[in-house]
Amino acid sequence: MWEACDFDPDYGIEVLVSMSLVKITEYNKFQMHDLIKDLGREIVREECFGDPAKRSRIWSSKEAKELFKIKQEKENVEGLFLEKLYGDCILKHEQFSGFRNLRLLKLVGAKLTGDFENLLPKLKWFTWQRCPSDFAATNLTLENLVVLDLSDSFITENWAGWNMVQIAKNLKALDLTGCCNLTSTPDLSNNDALERLILRGCRNLAEIHGSINKLTRLKHLDLQGCPSLRGLPEEIGSLEDLEKILVDGNHGAPFHLPESIGNLCSLSVMKLHGVEITRIPDSIGGLVNLTHLSMQFCSGLKTLPDTMGDLKSLVELDMSGTELSALPNSVGRLTRLQSLRLDSSKISRIPDSIGGLVNLTCLSIVNHSGIKTLPDSIGDLKSLVELQMVCTELSALPNSVGRLTRLQSLRLFSTKIEGLPDTLGDMESLVRLYLSGKNLSALPDSVGRLSKLKGLELNSTKIEELPDSFGDLKSLVHLDLSSSKLRILPDSVGEMSELSELFLRGCNIRKLPSSIWKLAKLEFFSADSQGIDEIKNSTNLEILELSCLGSECLPQLPSTLELLSLYDVSARTKLPDFSNLERLWKLEFKDCFLKDEQLEGLRVLQELRSMHIGNCSEELVKFSCQMGNLTELEILGGEYLSESPLLDFSRLENLEKLVLWSLEELAEIRGLRELEYLAELTIGDCDSLEMIGNLSESKRLKKIFIVRCSKLREIRGLNKLFLASIRIEGCGSVRNIDELKKRCAWGKFDGLEVENNAD
Repeated sequence: MWEACDFDPDYGIEVLVSMSLVKITEYNKFQMHDLIKDLGREIVREECFGDPAKRSRIWSSKEAKELFKIKQEKENVEGLFLEKLYGDCILKHEQFSGFRNLRLLKLVGAKLTGDFENLLPKLKWFTWQRCPSDFAATNLTLENLVVLDLSDSFITENWAGWNMVQIAKNLKALDLTGCCNLTSTPDLSNNDALERLILRGCRNLAEIHGSINKLTRLKHLDLQGCPSLRGLPEEIGSLEDLEKILVDGNHGAPFHLPESIGNLCSLSVMKLHGVEITRIPDSIGGLVNLTHLSMQFCSGLKTLPDTMGDLKSLVELDMSGTELSALPNSVGRLTRLQSLRLDSSKISRIPDSIGGLVNLTCLSIVNHSGIKTLPDSIGDLKSLVELQMVCTELSALPNSVGRLTRLQSLRLFSTKIEGLPDTLGDMESLVRLYLSGKNLSALPDSVGRLSKLKGLELNSTKIEELPDSFGDLKSLVHLDLSSSKLRILPDSVGEMSELSELFLRGCNIRKLPSSIWKLAKLEFFSADSQGIDEIKNSTNLEILELSCLGSECLPQLPSTLELLSLYDVSARTKLPDFSNLERLWKLEFKDCFLKDEQLEGLRVLQELRSMHIGNCSEELVKFSCQMGNLTELEILGGEYLSESPLLDFSRLENLEKLVLWSLEELAEIRGLRELEYLAELTIGDCDSLEMIGNLSESKRLKKIFIVRCSKLREIRGLNKLFLASIRIEGCGSVRNIDELKKRCAWGKFDGLEVENNAD
């Protein structure tokens, strides 16, 4: 498009990037902040504020419609946007007669009629989304067209407008996204300049027309979201310039990959996701420039051909979700491979040849149970940075893993490993070590040599004691020992000067060493409430999670706390004095059954702004409705409102966000009228809820999300609101849905989703 408009794309893009006006993503797409886009459009508006006909681009549909009424020449206009039109909107040829220099035209939902001969001679980019199935324009010969976007249109392969497309000899990009009436691609044999063909979301597309072999310059073919497609045609092998093929989701129907696929000598990316392919042709070895091959969730794929080893340029191979039970030995010849993912596959053996992958940086084998051992050659992966495995049958690591001196992340979950080799300490670059498994009972003393280790997780293990060298992990920032069998935490933990996060919930520790409260950087602490009497001495602790099961009395808490989460507090538990928690702004309770007398002490929390209550007593739920300083309240779960099945929020005058979920006994919500600052309301799975009180005074309310409230009959006050989005789903008794639909038509808000509701 840049070249077609006589711009130097390399220089122009370089200037925009250097000025931070645009960003190019890893997928070679432009990203631009909305503010910059709006700024650019405002600059164009100021070209001639009072006379749109003298501007170069018209972004406003309203102004564009006004221009159509003017008979004077609009030769300055090069770009024109007409959106939010309806299917019965007809644009006649004479309305375009003054736009002789138009290069960019965007129409959404319109029908063109009349004789367009000699009109729009300079048009380069034509977006005609949601165009009708009948083509009423004549002599629309867009010979200079470069980009054509017909996405979400009602056209078929027999659409009369394809004649217009065939005349566009310079067409480089054709976007047919969401054209669900297409069952076959049209004849594109005359469009041999085409470089991008996008058919994403064409749900009924079953066939690729044989004329695709004429598209010898095609570089990008997008067939994602085409569940009716049964394969690629043999003719695709003629596309020697093709660089990228994207296919996904044909819902279990057989999918054919032709032998000619091996002729695509320029192909660099092939993604076949969720297609029922049972065989990869041997010819795949001919894809000498293929860098990325992903076949995620191709559940019929059980084997790979030996010719896979001929993919000399391959950098990324993803076979996650396939039926593969083994890799061919030839995989060891993929010397440029950097990432190998076999997640959710049925791999039961890793070949010895894997040691040949000298540039491999990531190996991931997650969520399967077949592998019992790893070959010694795993230690030859000198470039490996990340090793991640969830293998329930894996019983040991070979000593050779110590040779993985560049490894930074080792994650082993749900294995049968009982212990780790002493060579673990030789992994001098290791930064994260995450281990779980009910058989793991010890760490080697060499773990203390991991001088760069910042994250260590040993949750759900049988480890009872930590090695003497544990205190040498001076760089450790994150330590998670939760749900392990650990009985003693060594004093040396207090010497880990960088430690900021410590998780000990569910351990067998009876008393914690006093040294941990001297850790100057400790900010996040999660533990059982026993044995932490000295926690008040912590000087920087900001986030605290306490499991209080069986506790009779909670210790005094440090004044630095900002977020406090309490679990399993009973009616017999004595709560601490909260008056020193002057910084606390968020308080969470889960499975807590507190009485009114226990809750009175919370009233001193003047800075409290957020409460999260999950499956707690009715007293606690009702008490939260009295905390007038709250700006956010979430109440999730609970069957404890039977005595008084209503909630009154009228005292929460500062509330901005309210979430109510899975309150089965809740029948009525009151007091919403008083919540003038409420901006977001979410209600779900409240099976007894019949009415939501008056929302008419909640003038700042922008988002409403209500799902699966089967008895809900009425939502009052909606006619007074100016919402941004609303979603109502699974509320079969709501009676004022028609009112919502009318307001959507009036344009009062942008988003409306209503499903399975009574009309």
